[in-house]
Amino acid sequence: SKENNKNLDELFIATRSCPRCGDRKIRRSSKKIKDGLLNILLLIPILGALWMNFNQGTDIAGPVETVSNDQIEILAEKDDPDAELQMGLHNTSFARGVKNDRIAVQWFEKAARHNQVEAQYRYGLALLEGKGVVQDYKTAFYWLEKSAQQGHAEAQATLGEMYHSGIAINGNIERAYLWFNLAAAQGVESAASARDLVVRQLTSSQIAAMQEEAIRISRGYHSSY
Repeated sequence: SKENNKNLDELFIATRSCPRCGDRKIRRSSKKIKDGLLNILLLIPILGALWMNFNQGTDIAGPVETVSNDQIEILAEKDDPDAELQMGLHNTSFARGVKNDRIAVQWFEKAARHNQVEAQYRYGLALLEGKGVVQDYKTAFYWLEKSAQQGHAEAQATLGEMYHSGIAINGNIERAYLWFNLAAAQGVESAASARDLVVRQLTSSQIAAMQEEAIRISRGYHSSY
């Protein structure tokens, strides 16, 4: 009602001193006061929500756990395969100014023999390229195939190249298609391109046979995840 609105306006009337004469009977606009209070009231829930989010964020965040190089080396000396792999990677890292292929290969071999899949690939690749170790195609193929059979995409692509080019083993377009197909399924783009080229050299029965084998191999390493 008009009477209630009038009373409400009176509640929000404030006085201030005149800057010239000091008279305190000068009245401030009730509308401005009400608008100001309304803005403050609207900000309260927003500020409250921000405060709660801030507190929750600080509760969730915990201390970052790190493992020093010394700790990794201790674990590696105790035949931990993942630590052995890290020791090998550390010795092939240019970022830290460290480069010793011979030591890296020694650690990769240890981890590979402990069934570390990434290490099997890296050890096989070192043998294939003769980096840090005497080039040995036969042993390289053994480790690369072992890694590829366990689902390592880059090892699968490398096997495809070996079969396609006849490096270390007799060339075999069917087997090249098999490994390119498996690597492509895991996102290796170069393998997908190579697969689409070699498939043109195969008969429909050869393609079907290699696809069946690819499915069998992929089921084997997917079931172990």
